[in-house]
Amino acid sequence: PANISAERFYGLRSRKDEAGLSRIVSDACLDRKTSVALLEGHVYAAMSKAGKYCLFYVESVDETSIKVEACHVLI
Repeated sequence: PANISAERFYGLRSRKDEAGLSRIVSDACLDRKTSVALLEGHVYAAMSKAGKYCLFYVESVDETSIKVEACHVLI
C-alpha cells in the first residue's frame, strides 16, 4: 500500500508530478512485499527492475476482474 488517499493519487496524476510519484513509490516499496491483497478504494505502489514506478487506485474488485486507475513514470 502507498498510504495516500485517492484524492492525493488523483492530484499527483493530474499534475503529472513525477518527483512526488517517485518519492511515494520509493518509500512504499522499501518493505519489498511481492504480493498484497487488493482492496477497493486503496492506492498501491509498484516498482519494476527496469525502473518503472507506478501508483494505482483500486476502483473495484470482483471474482474475475480488478478495475484500476494508474499513473506511472520511467526513471
